[in-house]
Amino acid sequence: MYEDGYENITNIDISHTCVNFMSERIKERCKNMKYKYGNVCEMSEFKSGEFNCVLDKGTLDSVLCGDNSEPNAEKMLSEIHRVLAPNGVFICVTYGDEENRKKYFVSFFFVCFFTFFF
Repeated sequence: MYEDGYENITNIDISHTCVNFMSERIKERCKNMKYKYGNVCEMSEFKSGEFNCVLDKGTLDSVLCGDNSEPNAEKMLSEIHRVLAPNGVFICVTYGDEENRKKYFVSFFFVCFFTFFF
């Protein structure tokens, strides 16, 4: 994405190791890209409506495999909904099928689904 001109990118991860590794790896090549330590279930460091787009690649799947999975998935999606700008776009890449994921999205008016099988 960065190489296609999307330079204002903020990444968060719950792993300090990942954040440190990726920050070091991209520092010369992607000067405007940021990696921050954070928990997607509690993103108070970000303002409401701060992001035009949120991209999740497997985080919801991980949350749904952990303890307190359903309440944590709802917290995650609530925070994503909060930090998204009005008319913002949420893209969720998941291995879960539509029937098992839809109930989480509908509560937050994330209602457009595209299903791809690989």
